Amino acid sequence: MDEIVFRQYRLGDESRIVDLYVIGTPQKRTIGFWEWINKCGPFGQSIVEVGELDGKIVATYAVMPVQVQLKKELVKAGFGIQLFIHNEHRNINNSILIADRVYKRCEKDGFNFIYGFPNDYAFPLHSKVMGWEHVADFRCMELHTQKIVSDSEYDSDVKIERIDVFNEEIDKLWQQSSIANPAKNAVIRNSSFMNWKFFNNPLEHYIANVAKINGEIVGYMVLKLFRKENVFCGHLVDFLSRKQNEKLIFQSLLHRAFDFFGWAKVDVIFAWCFPSNTYFEMLYSIGFRPTGFNTHFALKPIKNNYLAGLIKYDNWFITMADSDAF
Repeated sequence: MDEIVFRQYRLGDESRIVDLYVIGTPQKRTIGFWEWINKCGPFGQSIVEVGELDGKIVATYAVMPVQVQLKKELVKAGFGIQLFIHNEHRNINNSILIADRVYKRCEKDGFNFIYGFPNDYAFPLHSKVMGWEHVADFRCMELHTQKIVSDSEYDSDVKIERIDVFNEEIDKLWQQSSIANPAKNAVIRNSSFMNWKFFNNPLEHYIANVAKINGEIVGYMVLKLFRKENVFCGHLVDFLSRKQNEKLIFQSLLHRAFDFFGWAKVDVIFAWCFPSNTYFEMLYSIGFRPTGFNTHFALKPIKNNYLAGLIKYDNWFITMADSDAF
């Protein structure tokens, strides 16, 4: 049997890469989605490597560049996505070969680290073989709608509006949030990222609401509907609010979210929120509990001097928006 040839992605590989995904994963993937996530991102194009055999793509790995706030500085990092190898060729050796090619290019391009959420199959490989650091396992927060005991208090002075584009006011909101000051490690939520993530996605449909006080945007919350077998789910995909009046703003956004999910007849609502984040206590107080599905959070240092502060779970602000799965 001929050996797999590992090389950089070339224009025209897209259709054969998507062939590989369709064969091996239940998630819907199209050429349009692949181009959106790898070529149209707000922080640049992904680093993509492929493995080719007999004219077919049998392996691929991509790392998407992101801009991360780290100790009040903006640093270049990567989000590890789409490591996939055909079942007949899936082994440690091929995984290492394609991953090392990507890591070397990341180092050359000035990436400081790569983060990701490897699944149960990939996690041992990442942590034991590929040099990834385990930050934490965390459980999704969940709330069954029949258990909502209170439709959270809200301030009538906070006006909630649905939008179909994020303008530059969102850039200002980020600087006014408790995530930016004191600084959490987080992918920057600017208008470019938000519009790309939520309004340019060719596969997903999102509901975006903003909170306004005296006409000024002071918070937002992005929702998504998702059906899993016979369960109809609502996702709180992303949320942020101004530090001043933070609780009232967040509660007002939750009130609108509950109203929408109630209209949609959602069975259960999910959210990612770490206990160290200010929103965790607010979600917990109205019945959300960290009892949902488990997620592995890990990172790969590219520059060793960036390891300090990165692997402490409490230092991070993570929502579902930080994953390509939601």
